[in-house]
Amino acid sequence: MPNNYTRNPLTGRVIRIGGNTFNQLVMDAYDFIGGRLVRRQNVPPPLEVPRYFNIDTGRMVRYGTRTYFSLINAGYEFVEDYYLVPSHLVEVAISSSHILRENPQNAGNRLEQMAVERRGYILEEFHRARLEQINLELCRECLMPENPNELAEGLCRECHAAK
Repeated sequence: MPNNYTRNPLTGRVIRIGGNTFNQLVMDAYDFIGGRLVRRQNVPPPLEVPRYFNIDTGRMVRYGTRTYFSLINAGYEFVEDYYLVPSHLVEVAISSSHILRENPQNAGNRLEQMAVERRGYILEEFHRARLEQINLELCRECLMPENPNELAEGLCRECHAAK
């Protein structure tokens, strides 16, 4: 029984012999010898494809791939021409770019936390006068207005119980 598949030498994925990707590789720079795609000697080396770091997954994303375009379409933006960051975290990532460089694997969680803190701070500053008039404070976690006497460590009952 013949094998109808081989590995793409560029990505390592399994591709169908005679399929679009296979045919493109054969036309561009490869010969199919012994059930494998072998690079021809007379072609220039492959160009380095730019890669970007996705802070949500902690993985590299190559330019031009489906993943790359799906992230761009989902509103991800570039920070420092290397990090792919969700649009709601771009402002925080730019102001705290040291977090991206120091620990990129956990940068997504830390930036998310900083965005929540910043949003809470801005919300609280914006509404501080009105909250003081009606004797309320915002929960640090969920930002719901609560009676200051009912807040424990700055958290409402539900958030305090969840901790």
